[in-house]
Amino acid sequence: MTSTPRQRRRFLRVAASSNLLHNALAYAPAGTPVSIGLDLRPDDEVRWWVENDGQALSAEQVDRLFQRFSRGEQGAAHSSSTGLGLYYVRVVAGRHGGAAGVECAAGRIRFWVSLPGLNSGRLAGGDAPPAIPFERRRF
Repeated sequence: MTSTPRQRRRFLRVAASSNLLHNALAYAPAGTPVSIGLDLRPDDEVRWWVENDGQALSAEQVDRLFQRFSRGEQGAAHSSSTGLGLYYVRVVAGRHGGAAGVECAAGRIRFWVSLPGLNSGRLAGGDAPPAIPFERRRF
């Protein structure tokens, strides 16, 4: 079965989002909440994020996190980690005209993917995603 370019782009976006959620569930301290959210930013970007408890990252750690084969200090403890997950997230976001990043504040770590909104004129590949109702939940 062959897939269309639109189906492949959608798969990439879903896989990148799943990677962020998987990382939060794997690296968050046991018994602590993992939150997900979706924000419409003033610059017409849509930002999807995953947030969990964790120690603040140093500037050096943040610089390395999205590089190929880079693993955080906790990543070394996870033998199944290849160090490609966040690199993949950033590449996918970039190929869709967006960005990926991390913010640390008050004992929380938030990883995010920001993509152009429908009215920005910057959607990569002319693929306008359908509107999806969203409800913020805590897991």
